Amino acid sequence: MKKFLSAILVLCMIFSVTAAFAAGEDVKIVIDGEELIPTDAFGRTVSPIIENGSTFLPVRAIAKALNVSISWDGATKTVFIGSTGGNPSLGDNVNIFIDGAEFIAKDEAGSTVYPVLLNGTTYLPVRAIATAFGMSVAWDNATRTVTLTSPEPEKVDEAMLEGAATVKAGASFAIRNAKSGKYISITSEAAGSATAFSDTPVAWLLESVSEEHYQIVYGASSLALDVNGVSTAAGGNIIVWDKSGADNQLFAFTRQADGTYTITIKHSQLNVDTDGTQLIQNRASTDAAQRWVLVNTDAPVATVQATTATAKSGEKVAIKNVESGKYVSAASSSAGAATTFADTPAEWLLTSTGDGHFQIFFGSSNYAWDVSGASTESGGALIIWDKSGDDNQCFKITEDGNGTYTITAKHSQLNVGTDNSQLIQETASSSKTQRWTLEKVSGTTVTQVTGPIGN
Repeated sequence: MKKFLSAILVLCMIFSVTAAFAAGEDVKIVIDGEELIPTDAFGRTVSPIIENGSTFLPVRAIAKALNVSISWDGATKTVFIGSTGGNPSLGDNVNIFIDGAEFIAKDEAGSTVYPVLLNGTTYLPVRAIATAFGMSVAWDNATRTVTLTSPEPEKVDEAMLEGAATVKAGASFAIRNAKSGKYISITSEAAGSATAFSDTPVAWLLESVSEEHYQIVYGASSLALDVNGVSTAAGGNIIVWDKSGADNQLFAFTRQADGTYTITIKHSQLNVDTDGTQLIQNRASTDAAQRWVLVNTDAPVATVQATTATAKSGEKVAIKNVESGKYVSAASSSAGAATTFADTPAEWLLTSTGDGHFQIFFGSSNYAWDVSGASTESGGALIIWDKSGDDNQCFKITEDGNGTYTITAKHSQLNVGTDNSQLIQETASSSKTQRWTLEKVSGTTVTQVTGPIGN
């Protein structure tokens, strides 16, 4: 995939496009040593075109040759390369989106240049894009050949390759990052838990789903690596969730020459990467952080000791959204302040009302979760307000049985969810935006809460 995205992205920019184009029937295209004979969607051979000395290449043909998905949306005149997504603008020009992000081609002067539609085929210019995406490009005038070459992958320290094994369905492996040397782990054995890294090996079972794809299951549990929210965006985080066999839980392993593997997610076609603290998905690159070493676990292996605890009235917890992985916080410690989200835990005090419901106070303050205006409408915002004990400040916290909780407002019987910037109440659904994990925080130690919340 490293070559694939780098090379496909080769095809999108450089000099201004005007009037007529000359057919470049005698121009050869060589990508990483292999000659490409481009064809269109109907299998007919198509040739490069030449404009003012610049070579434009047919994008669909090259995507097909590189096994990179490509689709066309006629309504917005948009070419999607890799995963789909994004918000194309309507206009006269063709849009290009790469893995959900808009790509705007520039020439050497910094001016925008646009793809060309010719006889139903989209053409994109080559030289500046090849340079922009780290590929070298060469022109041999004698043979009329454009040669595109991917950069060499980052060299992996030989010490990282110790104990390297080969993928085998039904076998358990520890999975070590080839750059950091640390092993993939999790924060706790519960659905929605974040991935993490450990200095000691942690066992993962590879369960074959097809000839190419595997689920990566934590130890002897039923929890599998899962791209959170089925995101197709680069940077989307990877958690563990109950095994489902969905495409966002399926991974392909590609062995590299040095014995490492790249791991590609089926639904997004992005590679498994790391931001230093957890697994994320990212566009293919030559960075060693996207390469992984499988280590046999025939010998005894340390598995994560998931620490859990119970919670009850009078105790403080951090409340984390399963979908985003972010913690509920407040804009300020004052009446009427909006609820917000933070990357670090904020503490909330649980206080039983005696009827199975709780008030939820910000830290040690007297300000509690409050459905603003006592709204009973789906979408109503939650703020913090002076303690009143009214029903719009009372919430039922129900264990879902997999380490997560549903929180329901007493007065409206709507679930607490999020619009990504604040808490809102919503009609009940199976969305992970309405699922929460509770954590106890003591210094740098975080312990996940399980079981019913005690009165």
